[in-house]
Amino acid sequence: MAMKQILPIRSGLRVFSPRTMFRAALVAMALTAMAGAATVTGNTSGNTFVELNGESAMLHVTLGHSMFLNTVSRLRRVYVSNPAVLASFTASPHQVLITAKAPGVSSLVVWDEFGRSSVYTVSADVDVDGLRAALHAAFPHADITVTALQDRVTLSGLVATQAESEAAEKLAAAYAKTVANSLRLVP
Repeated sequence: MAMKQILPIRSGLRVFSPRTMFRAALVAMALTAMAGAATVTGNTSGNTFVELNGESAMLHVTLGHSMFLNTVSRLRRVYVSNPAVLASFTASPHQVLITAKAPGVSSLVVWDEFGRSSVYTVSADVDVDGLRAALHAAFPHADITVTALQDRVTLSGLVATQAESEAAEKLAAAYAKTVANSLRLVP
């Protein structure tokens, strides 16, 4: 019998936009393929949860933010392979709090009281919400999409001039060590 986990796609008291919630649903669909089965559920407060029935999953946590991992069975042990990237705190016998400390990847292994384990690959990614807001303020007519993976930020979309593309890249460099500029000029 596989251990069931419920993962909230939120951190702390932060409220996510409908766009982010849509992305969370896409992540849930990707987890379906990875973990064998997943169900997206919600409640009246607007929180979205992914219920996993498999024994492994890929998670993304924004740098400096936390995520709760809830288990049905009582926890026995928790192991973090890269403590420089990820911190864990056992909040209760059924709940682990994980926090992204630095950009990178870490494995998280959780054992229940029956000795069954679940393995999670956790990617700690830079927070690009501030960058998105700054780019929108600086270039309100540009169509710039910002994505992050660990310490890398990727800019894609359309801008009016090469100068806008270079300025957007310069702005992104303040948020991440590595910037991939895939911005194209409007034809």
